[in-house]
Amino acid sequence: MQKLSSSEEKVMLVIWQTRGPITYIEVQTGVEKRFGDKWKGQTVCTFINRLKNKGYISTFKEGRFTHYEVLISIEDYRKMQLDEMIERLYQGNSAKMIEELSE
Repeated sequence: MQKLSSSEEKVMLVIWQTRGPITYIEVQTGVEKRFGDKWKGQTVCTFINRLKNKGYISTFKEGRFTHYEVLISIEDYRKMQLDEMIERLYQGNSAKMIEELSE
């Protein structure tokens, strides 16, 4: 699983929250509502294409609209992020992390 930029992560959070197929206009509106970012349509399409190329989403056409669906769950993404953080900050020692968090 490839890392996401902060902007790509915002797009994915909106897509994950939707729990179903979503159009780029719904993504654009969702990012603005949730994060306050006012992106142009082309910017949203760029991030969506990056997510598709990284294997996070797939696309399908319905009428004249393209829809996007999740291929990697938010749970899998969270696990990857947590594993990476534990490796980077605790040299893979999750018990050490839990110990520090309990203090």
